[in-house]
Amino acid sequence: MRASEPALGAVRLVCIDGPAGSGKTTLADLLGLELGAQVLHVDDLLEGWDGLEAMWPRFQAGVLDPLAAGRPGRYRRYDWVAGQLAEWHDVPVADAVVLEGCGSARRAVDAVAVLRVWVEAPGDVRLARGLARDGEALRGQWIAWMRLEAAHFAVEATRARADVVVDAGDAAAGLDREWFARDVLRVAPDLLGAYLTTVSGSGRVTLRITEVEAYRGADDPASHAFRGRTDRNAAMFGEPGRLYVYRHLGLHTCANIVCGAPGSPSAVLLRAGEVVVGADLARERRARAGVVRSDRDLARGPGRLAVALGVELTWDGADVTGPNVVVRLAGAGAQRAVVTGPRIGVNGAGGDGERYPWRFWLADEPTVSAFRPAGRPDARARRGVRQTRPDTAGLPGRSHDEEDLGE
Repeated sequence: MRASEPALGAVRLVCIDGPAGSGKTTLADLLGLELGAQVLHVDDLLEGWDGLEAMWPRFQAGVLDPLAAGRPGRYRRYDWVAGQLAEWHDVPVADAVVLEGCGSARRAVDAVAVLRVWVEAPGDVRLARGLARDGEALRGQWIAWMRLEAAHFAVEATRARADVVVDAGDAAAGLDREWFARDVLRVAPDLLGAYLTTVSGSGRVTLRITEVEAYRGADDPASHAFRGRTDRNAAMFGEPGRLYVYRHLGLHTCANIVCGAPGSPSAVLLRAGEVVVGADLARERRARAGVVRSDRDLARGPGRLAVALGVELTWDGADVTGPNVVVRLAGAGAQRAVVTGPRIGVNGAGGDGERYPWRFWLADEPTVSAFRPAGRPDARARRGVRQTRPDTAGLPGRSHDEEDLGE
C-alpha cells in the first residue's frame, strides 16, 4: 500500500468494508496505528440506523472532495446517545487516511482508493458480537440493519470488487481468556505495549498501555482480595479477562483486568497509557473532570486513565476478550525494556519494594507515573527499582486504596 501512488489528491485512501460485527473497526484501528493515519468511522457519519445512503453525499462533499483538491476536509460526528449531529472533526491532508465501516468501499471510491478491504464473519457470530456491545434491547435494530446492509452490498457488489478479503469469523479482536488465565506476574508485564480501546456513544478512545501494577490476592497484603471476597471485589474471584472497576475513596474510578484461574483472585491495575486514537474525546473528558496540562497527562495515572477511556463503575465485570465489547485489547508485547519497582502510594508490607516489586512500566516512557511512596519515603522501596528484560519481567517479587491517582 505504501508503494501505491495517491489517488485522492496527495492522500492514499484505504477503505475497510463489510457487514456489522465482522471486525472492521479493530482492523482499521490497527492499520491506522501502523500507517500513522487518521481513521474515519462510518458509524460516526450515519444519522441513525437508516442513514446508510444519506450520509454519503455529505461525506463526499465535506471530506473526499476537499482532500482531492488538496484542502482539509471536515465532518460532524453523529452522537448515537443524543440522536443528533455533534461536534465537528477536521480531516487534514495526510499521506494516508483509513475509512472504515459499512458502505465505505462503495463504487464511488473506486477511482480514489488505493486499497479496498472486505472483512466478513458468519451472521450469527456478528449478531452475537453486536448484542454483546449494544445490548439485547437493540436486537430488532440489529436485524433490520443486517437486512439493510445486505441489500446495499448486493447492489454495490462490494465483496467482489474488494482487493483483499479477510475472514474474521474465528478471529478475536484481542486477547483470549486463556491468555489472561496465566499468573498475574506474567500477564502484567506482557500487557505493556498492548492497545486498549473503549467504545461508547461519544466515540472511541485507544491507548497504548505503558504502566501497570500487579495484585496477587491472598498472597498480596496490598490486594483488595487479601482478606477474602466481598461485594466490591467479587469480579476478582470470577473468570479471567474481565474488568474489576472500583471507586477510590469515592473520588476516582480505577480499572483492573482480572487474571489467573477463577476463584484465585488477582488483577492488573491499568496505571498509565499513551492515547493514540481519540485524543480529542479523551481531552474533552479530562477537561470536564479537571485540569489537563498536556497530552502526555491524558492517561498518566489510573484515575486519569479511567476518565480518558470513559470507564464507569457499571463496567465492573465487563468482558475484555471479545472483538466488539466495551473494552478491547488489540495486541500485546512491549517493544522496549521493562522496568519493575515498588507500587505507588502503598503503606505497610505491600509497599516493600524488595518483596513486592510488582509495578511494571516501559523504560524511558514519558506517560509513566512519577513514583511517590506512601507516607514517609521508604529506602527499601526505592532500592527495589530495577530493570529487566521484557521476557523475564514479573518474576517475584499496597493497597489499591492507597495508590497515587494523579501521576
